[in-house]
Amino acid sequence: MINYKQFDNGLRLVHQEITHINSVSIGVLVGAGSVYENDKNNGISHFIEHMLFKGTNTKTAQDIVNLIENFGGKINAYTSKETTVYYTVSLSDNVKDCMEVLSDIYFNSTFAQEKMDREKEVVKEEIKMCEDTPDDVCFELLSEIMYEGHPLSRAILGTNESVDGITREDILEYMTNRYCADNTVISVVGNITFEDVIKMVEEYFDANFKNEKSTKIVVKNTKIKPKYSKKIKNIEQSNICIGFNSLPYDHDDEFVLQAMTSILGGSMSSRLFQLIREELGLAYSVYAYPSSYKDNGYIAIYLGTSPAKADLAINEVGKLCRNFIKEEISDEELMRSKAQLKSAFLMGRESSKSVMLTYGKFLLMTDKLFDFDEKIQQIDAISKEDIFRVANNLLKIEEASISYVGPDTSSNLFEVLLSI
Repeated sequence: MINYKQFDNGLRLVHQEITHINSVSIGVLVGAGSVYENDKNNGISHFIEHMLFKGTNTKTAQDIVNLIENFGGKINAYTSKETTVYYTVSLSDNVKDCMEVLSDIYFNSTFAQEKMDREKEVVKEEIKMCEDTPDDVCFELLSEIMYEGHPLSRAILGTNESVDGITREDILEYMTNRYCADNTVISVVGNITFEDVIKMVEEYFDANFKNEKSTKIVVKNTKIKPKYSKKIKNIEQSNICIGFNSLPYDHDDEFVLQAMTSILGGSMSSRLFQLIREELGLAYSVYAYPSSYKDNGYIAIYLGTSPAKADLAINEVGKLCRNFIKEEISDEELMRSKAQLKSAFLMGRESSKSVMLTYGKFLLMTDKLFDFDEKIQQIDAISKEDIFRVANNLLKIEEASISYVGPDTSSNLFEVLLSI
């Protein structure tokens, strides 16, 4: 049973008690990410996530992690384009300590200048690390060109220049606008009662909010325009991403989309893997996946191949996509894609952390409660006709964008793709 409470200040709590496990996972989810930034403060959401672990009025950075890890718990955080998440996983005996630490870093972080200066260097090293990971660069470049001029084009980490420019005043202003009661969800899953969770949330979160209302920023939908961009790097492989317009988060066809991308390139049995790797030997890594945001989405196909084979690989991927909207989905493909989706859901339910993140994100993004049984029914209802309909709406070669990262090449992969 899923429990829900909205406090008077707008703070939302979602909870599920699971008595047959020993763990409890707590998540504090905030509607803060790169889509809510601007070019000047790009990266501030991610930088704040780092800084909340660097000391409060009563705890040092070492204290924060020691308090959790001394009893075998885990504490961590991450930032995406639309959300920032702080979470702990511990035994049920230690939930109150975890809640207190999460509350302290949320409300009482000090943002000391010397620690900010040091952490900026850490973030810039993280940016360098990503720059040395060519597939990450390729994904980021694809996002930049597909969403050019739109908030989704901004990098989560920001740039060296934007990170350097972040001030303590910028952080406090941003948190005043985003770290608010109505823009925060507490998600708790594990061996703890709803009554106990309510008492802790009332004590450590509900009573401590100064800012109840967040600044509303509307991120409008945008249709991806076909583009091609390449970044030359002195590496061995050509890294290629092809992007298509797709569906937003929690769309009625979300599982049809996932089934389609699963058949297209979601596993070793997928059409892309079997053709590009197994039959033609053009790539070691090749796959497709959907990314969904509140009002936007895209499908990405990635492959890494030698520069000499890039044209051929693009040609084969393009033909496969064109044929995908013509050829019938087999009974086996439909059965396998639905089985993969259902097993991922059911196995995810065995982890308190996984369920906590699922419940928390869904509530933050949609203001609705996640229903596992309803989602399984939606997966069961997927038909071949549904997949064919969604594929015909989305897999349009003439509307695709391409990003390339690798050795210099005279080929225009965009033209190669369109010529198919």
